[in-house]
Amino acid sequence: MAMITNGHSGAGLIVARELSALDLYPFITTISRRGRPEGLGPESALLEAMVQGNADHYMAKCDVSDPVAFNDLWHWAPAAAAPAPTAVLPIDELLSRLRDRMSLWSRQLLKEMSVLLQVIVANLQLHLKQARGKSTRSKEQQRMWERMMEVLEEREVTATELLADVLALANSQRAPDSPLTDREKIELEDALNAWAAASGVLAERQ
Repeated sequence: MAMITNGHSGAGLIVARELSALDLYPFITTISRRGRPEGLGPESALLEAMVQGNADHYMAKCDVSDPVAFNDLWHWAPAAAAPAPTAVLPIDELLSRLRDRMSLWSRQLLKEMSVLLQVIVANLQLHLKQARGKSTRSKEQQRMWERMMEVLEEREVTATELLADVLALANSQRAPDSPLTDREKIELEDALNAWAAASGVLAERQ
């Protein structure tokens, strides 16, 4: 964090704006005895520019000559936001495995897997809708949800493309038309279990 004493004066706001533009701190706290800028006149544009910067901005009312109050403020921090997932790994692994294996499946297993993929696509679309509906005033949290939406959109496209390929293969003449073998039953069960684990991870991250 960055903490700026006398931070609601014109000079303090200039410093805060410059620090925000550097993107070095997750948040900036400006301090004064009043706790807010007053009588800035033309310098009010500095406050608006700083609010639009990269770091979250918090204003605090504190007498810095009071060591107890200043120490308490120094150790304050906003509630930590959960990090955005860089990848939904269980889904990545599952979709990759299904694509690698689908050319070996019977027509019946292709149909069973297409049902599973339809469930996966519908679930991803639901989580994407929920992520789009998130509203936050924190820039850090807003960036988190934007990254979450990017991840979900990428996985939705991947799953939809795989579903289309599985359905095309199921309707072609290349897939053997035979009942599920014991090995295929195990493979289907493994895929269902993998999706159950992956959907649990998605639910935790919403």
